[in-house]
Amino acid sequence: MARIEPEVLAHLEWLGFVQPTGLVVSAPALVRAGAILDRRDAEGQRLLRTCVEEHVVKEGADPEPIVADFRAFAERVLGWSFRSAGYAGTDADPIPPELEVTLPDYGETLRPDFAVRERDPVGDALPWQLLVRVLAAGEDLDRAKTTTAPGAIVHTDRLFSYNGLPKLGYDHRPRKVASVGADEQLLPRVHRAISNLKAWMHGTHRRVSPEHMSVYLDEFVFRHNRRGTPMAGFQTLLGLGLAHDPITYREIINRAA
Repeated sequence: MARIEPEVLAHLEWLGFVQPTGLVVSAPALVRAGAILDRRDAEGQRLLRTCVEEHVVKEGADPEPIVADFRAFAERVLGWSFRSAGYAGTDADPIPPELEVTLPDYGETLRPDFAVRERDPVGDALPWQLLVRVLAAGEDLDRAKTTTAPGAIVHTDRLFSYNGLPKLGYDHRPRKVASVGADEQLLPRVHRAISNLKAWMHGTHRRVSPEHMSVYLDEFVFRHNRRGTPMAGFQTLLGLGLAHDPITYREIINRAA
């Protein structure tokens, strides 16, 4: 059995504790990006404990530890300063209209509670790297009850966060391409390829800037076409590296444009 690097194992253990739903960055990718967990961070653990309080989230259940004040948690544990130059969502710098989305059919406006600015915005990309929505403990993340009548049939993909819908009184019918009838399939291979591309971009890279999109697509196609023969792909990559001059960043930008 291959030995797992201690830095990677630390991330895997942490993900096991948190049990997130949806896409997450892979543990090896986090380590390669320099995100190394410090197992001996006693001060960080102490600061985290100061932000955690015991509250009864569900009636009749035992108290659960929750972060009662996100801003205090962000300041003490994450080291956020909440200065206007780097953050929005404070009295001095409220959330700008560009981060709000109005849903007329539901009489609702979606907006984050806090936003973190990009240090070095690129081109026409939005100058925000992180949006934060603070929810009360026990609040339904998908809020199906506010938009869907009880007893309705709800078709979704197989994302784990939808598994609680039957408990709310809905007829939940998760679907995937392989379970769709032959007469309902529409370009299933294309759907699978695009789904893999989206998972790769959102899960590994988190986001891709428009000026870099063409190059990322080239890399995805290269990997996809050689997914069954990784050694041949590696040999091809070596050959391309030896036969061609290096590509500069400016060439990448101009090519994508």
